[in-house]
Amino acid sequence: MIKIKLCVLIFCYAYFFAHSNCSAQRTKSNHETGIQRIKGNWFDRKNKRHLSIHHERGQEYFTINDWYDIGQGREPMIDAYKAWPRGNKLIMLQSTTDLRAPYAEILPSGKFLLYRTKKMNDENGPFIDSAFFSRYK
Repeated sequence: MIKIKLCVLIFCYAYFFAHSNCSAQRTKSNHETGIQRIKGNWFDRKNKRHLSIHHERGQEYFTINDWYDIGQGREPMIDAYKAWPRGNKLIMLQSTTDLRAPYAEILPSGKFLLYRTKKMNDENGPFIDSAFFSRYK
């Protein structure tokens, strides 16, 4: 009787470890696919705004460069942010340092990105601004 219980226990452990390894491989593959969908250069025609999203191998975060077309009274400048993947989106946490930035999310949707931000100092509130970006052609 003890041998049967031991065999069942070993089988359960073997099944669990084999199954968890396959799940990890699928998750890594999905993660790589998600990275490829988000990486690159994006443009918002309405606001003439650009995003350049990069991910270096071994980093936990993405680097986002954000700028507007020069003109219309705007000074040329590029902002840089770090964004962390959470599920199928990128999260930019609120920054209260000298370079203040509100909480923001970037969600891929087919050929587009939805970039939405919340009010400063209100991470639990509703999104107050959103922009749609398409990939450079």
